[in-house]
Amino acid sequence: RGGPYKTVVKLFEADQLCNPNFMMDTDRIAGGVEVDKNGAPLAYYFSDVHPGGYRLPSEWVRVPAFGANGR
Repeated sequence: RGGPYKTVVKLFEADQLCNPNFMMDTDRIAGGVEVDKNGAPLAYYFSDVHPGGYRLPSEWVRVPAFGANGR
C-alpha cells in the first residue's frame, strides 16, 4: 500500500495452508482446503505464522477459492 505498484503478491509457505485451530481433517476441510459436497474447492485456510516457527499460529485467514465474479 502506498507503493508505486498496483499489483502485490504475498508468498506463503505450503505449511501455512492448514486446518484452523489444528482441527482434524473432515470430509469438508482437509489440509486447509475447504471443499463442497462434490469435492470442488471453496476456500483455503492460512495461518498467520509458519507452524514450525517460534510462536504458535494465533489466527487463520479464510481465502475464498473464487472471487465475487467467479474467477
